[in-house]
Amino acid sequence: MTSLAPTRSSLPDDDSEEDYGGRRRGRLGSHRERGRVWWRPNLRPRDDEQGDLTLRERLVPAFALEPRWITWGFPILIMLVGGFMRFWHLGLPKWVIFDETYYAKDAWTTIHFGHEAGWHDDGPGVGMANDDKAIIANPHIWRTLIANHQGNAVHPPVGKWMIGAGEWLFGFTPFGWRFVPAVCGTLAILMTARIARRMFRSTLIGCAAGLLLAADGLEFVMSRTALLDIFVMFWTLAAFGCFLIDRDKMRTKLVDWRESYPPTPLPDDVKAPPLGIRWWRIAGAVCLGLDLGTKWSGLWIIPCFMVMSLLWDHAALRAVGIRRHWAGFFRRETWQTSLLGLLVLATYTATWTGWFVTKDGNYRQWAAQHNAIHFPVLSALRSWWQYHWDTYHFHVNLDSPHAYMSNPWSWLIMGRPTDYYYCSQNATGCPPLAANQHQQVLALGTPPLWWFATIALIWCAWRWIARRDWRAGSILCGMLAAWAFWLNYQHRTIFTFYAVAFVPFMCFAAAYLLGVIVGRADALQYRRVWGAVVAGAITVYILVMFIYFYPILSAQTITYNQWLDRMWWPSWI
Repeated sequence: MTSLAPTRSSLPDDDSEEDYGGRRRGRLGSHRERGRVWWRPNLRPRDDEQGDLTLRERLVPAFALEPRWITWGFPILIMLVGGFMRFWHLGLPKWVIFDETYYAKDAWTTIHFGHEAGWHDDGPGVGMANDDKAIIANPHIWRTLIANHQGNAVHPPVGKWMIGAGEWLFGFTPFGWRFVPAVCGTLAILMTARIARRMFRSTLIGCAAGLLLAADGLEFVMSRTALLDIFVMFWTLAAFGCFLIDRDKMRTKLVDWRESYPPTPLPDDVKAPPLGIRWWRIAGAVCLGLDLGTKWSGLWIIPCFMVMSLLWDHAALRAVGIRRHWAGFFRRETWQTSLLGLLVLATYTATWTGWFVTKDGNYRQWAAQHNAIHFPVLSALRSWWQYHWDTYHFHVNLDSPHAYMSNPWSWLIMGRPTDYYYCSQNATGCPPLAANQHQQVLALGTPPLWWFATIALIWCAWRWIARRDWRAGSILCGMLAAWAFWLNYQHRTIFTFYAVAFVPFMCFAAAYLLGVIVGRADALQYRRVWGAVVAGAITVYILVMFIYFYPILSAQTITYNQWLDRMWWPSWI
C-alpha cells in the first residue's frame, strides 16, 4: 500500500552534526536544511541512524517506486470528478451574476475589437443591468448595445482574453463565458495534487490536497463564474509549480557536479558550476507576468516567489559544501534575477498587445489629446502609463460601501461570503419559482476545510520557525503573497472571493497536517490506525459538508427552511 508519507531516508536529518561537505559543526552551525516531518522519540532507530544519507538523498529525495497509473491516475481521477461537478449545468443560472456584468462583456468586445468597449446601459436594473437582460434574451444584438469603443476597464486584459476564448468557442452565453473559468478551476485540482506530491514525495498526500481543493466551495463557485480571480489563482499555482520543479532540477544538476569531486570537503576556491538555462524558472516568470496581467493583486506574488526561489538556491549551494556560497550566490543570482524581472515585465506588457495595436481603446489617444508626446511608439507608452496611473488611483480610492464587502482578516473563517445570485418567488427577472422556493449562489468556502486549514497554517508557521521546514515556509510564502496584499487596503471595498487566490496553499497546509496525523510509514501499527481514523474522519466530514452546501453554491432550488439551515452565521445572509 502506498504510504501517506515518504520514508525517513528521503527526508533531511536535522539531528546529525555533519553537513553535506563532510565538515563537523555544532548543531546550531549545521549547513543543512531542516526538513524532518515526524518525531519519534525512544521508539527504534531511524533509517538514517543505520547509516548516513547520501547527498542526493538529502537534496533530491527520491519518489516512491509507484506505477504511473497511481502517480498520475489517481490525481487525474480526482480532477475528472471535480471537473464533472464544475461543468454540470454550467450555463445555469441563465443569468449575468454579480461582476459578470463587467467581465463577460469586456471579454466579448476584447476578442472582437482588441480592447474593452462601453455599453449603453451598464447601470443596474432589478437583478441585472438592462444590457444584461437583452444579452440573455438575444446575444446576437450585442452590437446595438455598444455605446462607444472606449470602455473604462480597470483591470489588465489577460483574464478577459481567457474568458473571451470560451465565448469565441461557445457563443456569448453564460456557458460560453464560464467555460474557461471551469477549465482552469478543474486543471487547478490536478496541478494541486501533483505539486503537493512533489513537495512531500507522497502520492496520497498529493491526492489529499487535490481532493480538498475539489471540495472547496469557494473554488467551486469561482470555477463556475466569469470573474478574474480564478485566473489569479491558476497562474499563481502554475508559477509555484514551475519554481518547485526548477528547484528539483537545479539540485539534481548540483548534486551531479558535486559527485564529480571526492567526498572530502571542497577546496575554498571551488566556485558553483554553471547550471545552464533554467527553463522551468523562465516558465515561472512568464506565469508571474500573466498573473500580473490578470489582476494587479498578483503584484506581491512576484517578489515573494522570486525571493523564495533564491533562498532555495542559496541553501543548495551551502548544502553541497561550497565554502564561499554567498559570493557564488550573489555572482550568479544578481543578473539572473534582473533578467527574470525583465521577463515578467515583458510578459505583462505583451498582454496589452490588443490595446497597443488598435486606436480606440480607453486612454489610447491620451498623449495626443493632451499634447504630451507625438512620436507613435512613445505616445502609446505615455498613454499606457497614464492609464495605469489613473487606474491605480481608482483602485486605491475605491471605498464606496457595499452590502457584501468584507475585511481580509475575516476571510479565513468565512466571516462575510459574497452573494452572487439570489431568487425567490415573484422576484423580478428571476425564473418562475413556487411558493417557499429559493435559489442562491453564495461564494462560500467549505467551512470545516477553511477552519482546519487555518489550524494547519498556524502549525506550518511553527514548523517553519522552529524546525526550518522549507515545505511549511513555501506554503506560508504562497499564502501570504496572495493574502497580505489586501491587508494594506482595508479601507478599500474588497470581497471574500478574492481569497480564492490562496485556496490551493490552504489545501497544501491541510493535506500536510493530515499526513502528520496519519504518521510515518514505519510508525507503530496502532499509531497508524488511529491516525488514519482521525485524518479520514476529518476528510470525510469536509466532503460531506461540501455536499451539504452544494445547493447554495450552484443555484439549486430548495425551500426557505433548507436555505436558512445553511446560514450558520447571521453574517452569511
